[in-house]
Amino acid sequence: MKKNIEINIYAQTDDSASERRRQKRLSTAYIAYIVAGRYFRSYEAISSIKEENLYLYYCELQPEKQKAEEEKLEHMFERKCASLLPLFKDLRCEVMITERESSAVLHFLTGFEELTVTVSAKGKVEFQPCLLGGIR
Repeated sequence: MKKNIEINIYAQTDDSASERRRQKRLSTAYIAYIVAGRYFRSYEAISSIKEENLYLYYCELQPEKQKAEEEKLEHMFERKCASLLPLFKDLRCEVMITERESSAVLHFLTGFEELTVTVSAKGKVEFQPCLLGGIR
């Protein structure tokens, strides 16, 4: 007795959905890296390999999407960190990039102020400025 087997080659697997979420998370992390970095005197990733990895995900976005996402994050950053922007402009920072299972985290380290940017699994961005002694 023969069984008919149907295969849907267009069905998305959990792996492809997971990879799309990862692509969204890491491309957004790169955008957050360049947007927040613009407000410092200079910035550089501690690991150039991790920076390049984020950049490759960013390059997969269409140019229009890149620009739209940059503008969106820039407005969000300016609203959240408005009081700190004058402090950041004279500081140099190193950026520690870490990727966890469900988030990407960017730590902008100056030695004085610190800025942590977290990108969730779904691409939601959270800016967390921290001044001397942990005062927020």
